[in-house]
Amino acid sequence: MFGILFKSAILFRKACFEIVFPSSFVVNDGNLETINDYDYLWDFLSGLTEDDTFVVSYPITVEFEDGTQQTANSDEELDAIYESCE
Repeated sequence: MFGILFKSAILFRKACFEIVFPSSFVVNDGNLETINDYDYLWDFLSGLTEDDTFVVSYPITVEFEDGTQQTANSDEELDAIYESCE
């Protein structure tokens, strides 16, 4: 569920935070993909097909515009952080 929202947030830069790298994602074949920067994240997301799925491997840390950081431990927590941007 959050994968689609996450992909949209990154592609459209709606979020008020940036990901603190490295971060990891589990892809539909069960492999763990470690992402070290936004360029690699873009390549990873751009390479996904409509049939591909991925989930965030928690915890994931984000950094807000003011430099503070927050860690999300679940889709629900990351969704709440994302929703607080509006």
